[in-house]
Amino acid sequence: MLAAGLAMSVVAPAARQQHETIYAVQQVLDGLARNPSAWIGRTALVRGTAMQPLGGCTAGQWCPVALFKTQRTRNGPALLLEPGPADPWVVELRHVPLVARMAPRPQRLRLSAPAVYRLLFQAVPGVSCGAAPCVNALLVDPAI
Repeated sequence: MLAAGLAMSVVAPAARQQHETIYAVQQVLDGLARNPSAWIGRTALVRGTAMQPLGGCTAGQWCPVALFKTQRTRNGPALLLEPGPADPWVVELRHVPLVARMAPRPQRLRLSAPAVYRLLFQAVPGVSCGAAPCVNALLVDPAI
């Protein structure tokens, strides 16, 4: 029963991802500009190139990351990423011997290379951006 449940938790996200729309960074930025409330609480796949600011970051810490269009450039609009939540159930499974090998791995940033990331969009509590809420893009289950 445990094996069947684990298999579904591993297979279901992969199957779901095949049918999900993959948005470009510019599509997300346009959507957030038009109607930020429509993105709040939504999880989406976004294709872009993750870049960190020039300068070093300490290992094991989250460093500022911006998601740009898929071209390798720091020019143009970007989506700022923050570390997001991980499923506590999956985190626990990663610590169980034998089962850990079957549990989905955390998302890893592929700096300076185009990739697809699962992002969760959340309103910034107590802050507004004009008449609309400010929205954060959180990298779901990041590997730090």
